[in-house]
Amino acid sequence: MNAAEAESLVQGRHWHHNFEIYPGVHTNGSYNPSFMIERLNIPDDLSGMTVLDIGASDGFYSLECMRRGAKVTAVDYRHKSTSGFSVMEALNSVQIEHIQSNIYDIPEGIGTFDIVLCLGVIYHLPDIPRALWKLAGFCKGRLLLESYVESFDSDLPMARYYEADALSGDLTNFWAPNVQCMQAMMRDCGFSISKTETWGDRALVVGEIGASTGLKMTLAYAPTMNG
Repeated sequence: MNAAEAESLVQGRHWHHNFEIYPGVHTNGSYNPSFMIERLNIPDDLSGMTVLDIGASDGFYSLECMRRGAKVTAVDYRHKSTSGFSVMEALNSVQIEHIQSNIYDIPEGIGTFDIVLCLGVIYHLPDIPRALWKLAGFCKGRLLLESYVESFDSDLPMARYYEADALSGDLTNFWAPNVQCMQAMMRDCGFSISKTETWGDRALVVGEIGASTGLKMTLAYAPTMNG
């Protein structure tokens, strides 16, 4: 495939990620995720490691982790043919395991992962703690959680609920947590906080699994999840 053929596959498609998908060919997405790679502090060599990419969208992070040697599983609510994920695979001659699933319905049998990426997802979820408890079951190492946040001028864990499309005109935006709320929910799901970073109205919180039992969320959700 040459650049002209690659360009023809990219054009006319709606993209979320804005990145170089093929040498000299860029997608026209609304969000350039390249700056996040340094913030995430993902090792250059992921050989022998497994990565779960939640909300993979067009596959920028999935491709980046695969290039570094990881075995990647991507999850998105859309089929990969309706996002740019399948085009990304074709242009890079790769095939990455892709699961079309709501975060709450990810199959239990997919295994556990050294790194779980959940970037720009949780404020779109009506029940954030349930999602984090679910992800804790897939994580045997580190969860990298990034979200839109608000401060509320308080050190208490707090979150604002947005009705309808009141947040950025987007019906899929439900919550604006503060950093303390993100940290508290992660601790209750069994993570210890190893890093927190903020910029503008975004925050990255990194958690390591296994420091606590996550008993609160187990009591809250296990009966529901088990029927």
